[in-house]
Amino acid sequence: MKKQEFLGDLQSEITFRNFKAKSPLFFQDLVMTAGVLTADYHKALALIPMRQFVPLRVTKTRCLLAIHCMEYLKSDIGPYSEVSISIPVKPVHSK
Repeated sequence: MKKQEFLGDLQSEITFRNFKAKSPLFFQDLVMTAGVLTADYHKALALIPMRQFVPLRVTKTRCLLAIHCMEYLKSDIGPYSEVSISIPVKPVHSK
């Protein structure tokens, strides 16, 4: 099934910093490697700009940290690579 048959006319043309693209972007082929590690809770907390969120703890002093490496082989904007480093968070007052 072609993406146009599945999603209809969902995409629209956009311009971003003089670059023409479609929104939402479609990624037809990619390779990804990911890992989830632990990090020092207080060091991770210092990196979070929004004080209503805190890192997701796994122990009293450690939190989660995720690393994703993606190689987009075919997409609406052509091939490119991307690395993402993220800290899973939760609202301050949640359990």
